[in-house]
Amino acid sequence: MGRDPATIGRSAGVEVAPLVRAGDSSAPKGAIAGSAEEIADRFLGFRTAGFTQLEVMLEPQTTAALEAMVPVLDILDTA
Repeated sequence: MGRDPATIGRSAGVEVAPLVRAGDSSAPKGAIAGSAEEIADRFLGFRTAGFTQLEVMLEPQTTAALEAMVPVLDILDTA
């Protein structure tokens, strides 16, 4: 109350399965999956929709999944 709405950011939490191909039935339901380019594209869709923060939960929670996100971040750094 009394706060300028323009100063309030929008955030979303998403589950990401970077080791799974898009459309693969082994991906957790609702998770973003696919190539680095596909995942980055989905993330950029949140920006286009006005989100200012994206909280990512990896599935599985492994070093391999974390490392698979490096190319996604590289793409986002140039977007």
